[in-house]
Amino acid sequence: MSEAAAVPEEAKVLPKKGAWSLDTRIGIALFCAGFAALLFTEQPVGFSRDESVYFYAAENHARWFQSLLSTPSAALEDANITAAYDYNHEHPALLKNLFGLSYLVFTEKLGLLRPAAGFRLPAFLFAALILPLTFALGRRLFGRPAGIFAAVSFLLVPRQFFNAHLSCFDVPITAMWLLTVYCFFRAQEEKRWWLYTGLAFGAALATKHNALFLPVVIAPFALVLGWRASKGKAAARARFLEVNGIFVAGAVLYGVLALVQG
Repeated sequence: MSEAAAVPEEAKVLPKKGAWSLDTRIGIALFCAGFAALLFTEQPVGFSRDESVYFYAAENHARWFQSLLSTPSAALEDANITAAYDYNHEHPALLKNLFGLSYLVFTEKLGLLRPAAGFRLPAFLFAALILPLTFALGRRLFGRPAGIFAAVSFLLVPRQFFNAHLSCFDVPITAMWLLTVYCFFRAQEEKRWWLYTGLAFGAALATKHNALFLPVVIAPFALVLGWRASKGKAAARARFLEVNGIFVAGAVLYGVLALVQG
């Protein structure tokens, strides 16, 4: 069976210009349903130890954003940045920024959410994003029914449903991993998705350090695809070897430096 024949027929159907396809509507519905399910079941969920750390760190970040708006020159002083960001500085700041800003806007300013829900709201968005991403990837590989089943099944796992409520990094980094892999998958078909892959990987790095393992997963596929694509093309094969030779040389140099310092 050829690769083209293995792709489900619905994955090949393009929507009419200016219209939302059925798959787009399904993806939006999955996202909204996942977000609503988390938002309306949030209150009974207890607080984990990690959340207590991130609540405090996120509020520090929120206070810094407040000072940035009121007294920007003072906020940008090194001492004030350190004071706001030093606590839990070992983790990337993106999620804590979002937790803090959400609390600031939806709890303190608008009064729409209780404090815990205000902090947790961005986590709901990241978790809900997993559903349309899972559907999109599953649809392209195995068809629409499989994609829907896989997406819905994610939040039906009790542990995942619980973790998806928390203002922590575990479920958000899962979403960023999935987004990066999906963009990489699409990049094999459309050139602009290479840019999206890089942006998704950058967002993953800003979410949690687990993202550092993503190249270990993706690089072997990229190398195999590059080797196949350059077959029979002397210039392309030479460029492929040159570019990857630079990375290999860098890795060897890094290893030597690590041994010398050790």
